[in-house]
Amino acid sequence: MGDDERRRHLRIFYNTSITFVLSTGIEVVGRTEDISLGGLKFSAGVMLPVGQRLSAELRFPNGRAYTIAGTICAVKKNNPYVHHMTFSDQTIAVLKQGILSNE
Repeated sequence: MGDDERRRHLRIFYNTSITFVLSTGIEVVGRTEDISLGGLKFSAGVMLPVGQRLSAELRFPNGRAYTIAGTICAVKKNNPYVHHMTFSDQTIAVLKQGILSNE
C-alpha cells in the first residue's frame, strides 16, 4: 500500500514562507510544501527533533490566517530538512470550522 492510500486526509500542495515559534521561544523560518487537516509538511534549514512542539500563523491567498500548533512527527535529513508536523486537536477543529464556514 502506497503513502497516498494510507493517508486519512486529502493533502493540498501549498508553498509559502512560514515562521514557526518553537516551545522554547526560538523562531525557525521554513517553507510549506503541503497541508491536510491532519498536519503540514515543510522544509527548513535546521533539523527539528521529533517531538518538538511548535506553532505558527498560516496565511492563505484568500486572506484567511490561522494559528496552527502541533508536534514534529518525522524528519527527512535532506538539505533543507523536510519535516512532518501533526496538528493539535485544537488546530484541527479551527481549520475544519474555517474550511466549512462561508465567511
